[in-house]
Amino acid sequence: MKKIILIPLFIITIFSTIAQSNRVESLYNGTITILHTNDIHGNFSRFPRLAFVVDSIRNTHEKVFLVNAGDLFTGNPLVDMDPEKGFQMIELMNKLAYDLSILGNHEFDYGQDILTKRISEANFPFICANVWNNNGNFPIPEPFALFTVNEKLNINIISLLDNSINGRPETHPQRIKGLMFTNSIETAKKFEYIKTSSDLFIALTHLGIKQDIQLAQSMPSLDLIIGGHSHSKIDSIYLVNGVLISQAVSNLKYLGEITIVFKDGKIERKSSKLIALNKSGSINTDFKELIDKYKQNPMFNEVIGKSSENLKGKEELGSFFTDALRTEANLDIAFQNSGGLRIDKLPKGKIKMEQIFKLDPFGNYLMVVNMNVKEIKSLIKSAFLGEGIDLRVSGIHYTLFIKNGKIKNIQITDYQGKELDENKLYKVGMNDYILSSYQFEHNDLGQSYGKTTAEVLISYLKKKRSINYKGVQRTFIKNN
Repeated sequence: MKKIILIPLFIITIFSTIAQSNRVESLYNGTITILHTNDIHGNFSRFPRLAFVVDSIRNTHEKVFLVNAGDLFTGNPLVDMDPEKGFQMIELMNKLAYDLSILGNHEFDYGQDILTKRISEANFPFICANVWNNNGNFPIPEPFALFTVNEKLNINIISLLDNSINGRPETHPQRIKGLMFTNSIETAKKFEYIKTSSDLFIALTHLGIKQDIQLAQSMPSLDLIIGGHSHSKIDSIYLVNGVLISQAVSNLKYLGEITIVFKDGKIERKSSKLIALNKSGSINTDFKELIDKYKQNPMFNEVIGKSSENLKGKEELGSFFTDALRTEANLDIAFQNSGGLRIDKLPKGKIKMEQIFKLDPFGNYLMVVNMNVKEIKSLIKSAFLGEGIDLRVSGIHYTLFIKNGKIKNIQITDYQGKELDENKLYKVGMNDYILSSYQFEHNDLGQSYGKTTAEVLISYLKKKRSINYKGVQRTFIKNN
């Protein structure tokens, strides 16, 4: 005979209440703060201010993560020209205890071997979901990272890198030889299953704001997109398809701060803002001492010329740049891509070595290609992406005739307005990035001049001594 035990209702109620209470207590209630930087480009001068702000937030906030959305390198000659290229950025980030960084296109600028060494020195992981090894020298990173908070909250972060330049990131093709890059949004969707094990699902990207918006539209399962690459300033709450998108400009002008409030393990509220780092304020003196040590390189203070007027904008800077290439290498025509001009101006007055390496930090070599007029037009056309002039020039003027966002005709003349000879081969200079990356007609494969474009600029300035490009314009657009 079975013995039936009757448990009073009030006892059952007590047990039920205790179980429910334990279940609620096991869920996370609190606030997560995510601090983020992007596109630092070797600009370590603001690290003392960054470190002070980060430390202050860590001391006053519940749980703080610090992440970077790519492009640590390329832009500061003290970093890029050091025998141990880029080590300063890793040293500073280790000291500040970054939690995570991702691969941007400029991470590859030093080549795969140096990048591998820098990653091995980092006390934080680098991740990327859409890079694959196809006989390259680079050990492929993990596609995503998992962080937990108090063993209650799972934060999954997936990383994506832009490969919109002919299926690869915007770096010299030789530096990513043997690597394959898959479509970012298609790749992201393959990892959407992570959402089921995530309390917070983040894409940390180096895609640019346009692709971040596309990603949000394609994957509403994401809670956040923290971006880079386009140097966009998103200084208010920006939601697309329910996904919060944030980006903090570039060069440590700002620190991004995202706040996520959880209640019973669910996101109750999310917000973002930017904290200005380009204004005066308290600094971390330990970081300042370290950076002062980095700056002790007298070579970069050498005066190599002067500008009698402010030299500003892509047209004026590009005219100076291409005149140097054309003059030094005795060319007929020289081109320079606007994306390779990395500063906005050269101020009136003395020009130091450091400024030239900031203008042209990539270490690209000058190439000489024999081209006819049809091939030159093909090059100019290949560089037009519907958003204005790309290639700056010396030796000619050219005009693009545009209709409905497309080139209908290209007119090329010399400085006197005379059209070029269709039957002649011209000696045309360009950097090896243009030659290997732009899709244009050319029977001649080109020959190296044997010097980097930065070396050519320095040589030109030392001989010229003084320059003036105020108001110079050689490229034009006419819309029909």
